[in-house]
Amino acid sequence: MPVTINANGLSVVHKGSDGEATASVPDVCLTTRGKSTDPIPYGNNAKSSDLVGGSTTVFADGGNSIALKGSKFSKSTGNSGGDKKGVSSGTVEGEAEFVTSSPTVIIEGKGVARLSDQMTMNNGNTMCFGVQNPSLTVDESLEIPCIINMCVRYPNGHRLANADYELTDENGAPLGSGTLGSDGRSVVSDLKPGKVKLNVKESNDDFVIPPQRQANPHYVESLSDDAFFDIASKGKQAFWKPTHIQTGLTPWGSIGQCLSSDKYFQDIVKTET
Repeated sequence: MPVTINANGLSVVHKGSDGEATASVPDVCLTTRGKSTDPIPYGNNAKSSDLVGGSTTVFADGGNSIALKGSKFSKSTGNSGGDKKGVSSGTVEGEAEFVTSSPTVIIEGKGVARLSDQMTMNNGNTMCFGVQNPSLTVDESLEIPCIINMCVRYPNGHRLANADYELTDENGAPLGSGTLGSDGRSVVSDLKPGKVKLNVKESNDDFVIPPQRQANPHYVESLSDDAFFDIASKGKQAFWKPTHIQTGLTPWGSIGQCLSSDKYFQDIVKTET
């Protein structure tokens, strides 16, 4: 039966999934050989159709119980010749039990068993290092079409508007194209699930260089010299004003030889602009 659900990208094992566990190391059983009893290695195989201890409230692919951590395949085959039973378990044709499962997909408080999860075999007499299960099968007619809402921004946060774009899959096959609207938005619909690449060209709008000079919130058309320098000095003592205390500090406004690095000159320019 096709498996149509997955956990962590791996197909889920259930009673109807045709999953199969095969011993990865020999199933050693004591076997009568003439007058002696010898440990003989056997193969061991168990199937998901014999699932017991699976989910009871959640079902898959037509009502099948789902295998969980601790669920078992109730019987196995391949070691019936070991008439004196397994060297560790004391059984032959014993059950297989899941010992690993999904860490994130939980049903009824237990992890879901998936393709490649491990099982003990013949009641723990050997191990299967990865249960086999059919790959995921999805009917394309059941896929829900996806919609992508696009909005592209410049590094300064402004939206890119009136710009042509192309949408492709991971391999570069075209999926759609169009133009971002004047509001910087566009929509592409009826897409299949999967990853896409968006290639956007520059805007079709004329390139406009914005003015670099910003408005000075402190600017007034008429300002006296005293008021101007009070603002520029930020209340510091200017060198031309009398003082009654000698602090030893350089008074504000004592401009040096290099204007580009002089902090007093920069204060004046900042206030002026």
